[in-house]
Amino acid sequence: MVCWATTAGGVTREELPLVGCGISGIRYHMTQWMFADAAGIWWKTDNATGQQCWHDRSSNLATQYEYDADNYPLSLPAGEYVQCYPFRHNGGHYPTGEYVLTWEGEGKAEIIRGASLVSESANRAVYNCSSTGGPGLSLAITATTPGNHVHNLRMWMPGTEQLGSEFHPLFKERLEPFGVLRFMDPLATNGNEQVAWSDRRTPSNFFKSGANGMAYERAVDLCNELGKDLWLNVPAKANDAFIDSLATLVRDRLQPGLRCWIEYSNETWNWNFTVQSQYTLTLKDQWGLSTRPAAHGRRSVQIFDIFERVFGGTDRLIRIMPGQARNPWQLEEALKEAESYCSPGPLRVDVASVAYYFTDKSTCTLIWDERNNTDKSAIWAKLYSDIDNDTTPIQNFDIAQQYGLPMVGYEGGDHLNAVSQDDVLTNTEIDELALLIADIVRDPQFEDVYKYALDHWYGFGATTPVAFVNCSGWGKYGQWGHLEYQDQPLDSAPKYTALIEWADSLSALPVLRPGLHSQNGTAPITIAPSLTVFDLRGRLMLPLPQQRFLTTRRLVPGVYVAPRQSRGTLTVR
Repeated sequence: MVCWATTAGGVTREELPLVGCGISGIRYHMTQWMFADAAGIWWKTDNATGQQCWHDRSSNLATQYEYDADNYPLSLPAGEYVQCYPFRHNGGHYPTGEYVLTWEGEGKAEIIRGASLVSESANRAVYNCSSTGGPGLSLAITATTPGNHVHNLRMWMPGTEQLGSEFHPLFKERLEPFGVLRFMDPLATNGNEQVAWSDRRTPSNFFKSGANGMAYERAVDLCNELGKDLWLNVPAKANDAFIDSLATLVRDRLQPGLRCWIEYSNETWNWNFTVQSQYTLTLKDQWGLSTRPAAHGRRSVQIFDIFERVFGGTDRLIRIMPGQARNPWQLEEALKEAESYCSPGPLRVDVASVAYYFTDKSTCTLIWDERNNTDKSAIWAKLYSDIDNDTTPIQNFDIAQQYGLPMVGYEGGDHLNAVSQDDVLTNTEIDELALLIADIVRDPQFEDVYKYALDHWYGFGATTPVAFVNCSGWGKYGQWGHLEYQDQPLDSAPKYTALIEWADSLSALPVLRPGLHSQNGTAPITIAPSLTVFDLRGRLMLPLPQQRFLTTRRLVPGVYVAPRQSRGTLTVR
């Protein structure tokens, strides 16, 4: 094994977790069981007001009623009700058993579809769900008293009412292997228009998400319960007062010993995300900078400085400068401006970050072309070659090294999506291709492909690949979920299994100190022109083509060399 440690001050590669995970966005059709209380995962937006809405009895948006600040109806006409649909069209991936409704105020809440009443008492009702299906459950407020209306409504999933946590136990269990949790999706970072702190969602709101994302308190609380670092994406337009309040909330609420990773927005280079890409263009013009990535770099440092002031230092902060994996210029421009803005002091950034996706459109083309061939060897060979031949992560790593920064992966996994073929395939063919891609990614052999990609990432010096995402259904737009549904058997989830097993195997390797060492860690070895090298799982990697990431040309100060114990001594000649 060959790996590198940063020689700069601040955060080192060894202080960062081996793997992280992005949390899937909150939608009624999501297949993750994020919350023990599933009542407010539903939301639909009224296009006229932008407000999250219930439906009325005729299934139209119930905008004709008056609501409190937390989206509970203040009154209802006799015979009318408002309803929402947790788990609607999520493939039936929700548990059967007893769901418990609890609420405050005078009135009545019911599950009017998908479950049958078992018992009821004041402000509490128990329903049995014996089977799951496409429509999901229909949760309704069927009566409410003006002046003391129904509020704080909860729908506890089976077995969770008395657990004392907002989060489902299986959801938490399957996040346990990860060292940092990224909340880009639950915080609705892409397209987020929040400016002032008063725009944010509070935990008391019935709807757990919407256009402004979920409550920051919930993100912090999940990390506290699991003992994991918190990765926050600050909204693109958030003003300094917003950021000060956010930093204060995190400082006061996040448990001591846990760190807050800070990233300005998400992929501001991506024109598909209009709000953040346009806003950084505005900042560029406002500040008279030459590029949008430079504006991202400057605004990032401004945000970091606010967090540092509020926290009274940087011991609990990881300050992230992201780039675009396939365009290293983006990271270079952002870091160059950040360094200039910090001058004459040191660079106030801790890590660089790009995505660690592998595969591309040409691989999807091959999968389609090979659809009638039972021998998939050409597809597997293409997946491995995609990883071998992608040099852009190394280029980004080189830039990070120039600034003395470790490099992490803000999100990643396979990047196979059927819609990449929309210029040559019909809609029906795209749907067929999506099924073919899913079969490849579900194949147990894909686990080895993913581990190979992770070996590549860690082997050239990067660290902390953050999976995108923990759990979501697959389709023509991609297989982003490392789990397809929350209670998926792990022996049928190669992506999740690969990531966990890879991290476990890496954590079992010996940790050596700065310098180049032999297997027992005592006798120094002199670096010479060529190496016989094993990969992270002990496979001999010879010969090493010039374009591969493991060559003596890539050795930098602070290199560590260690063989797998089962493979004997690492040869250097």
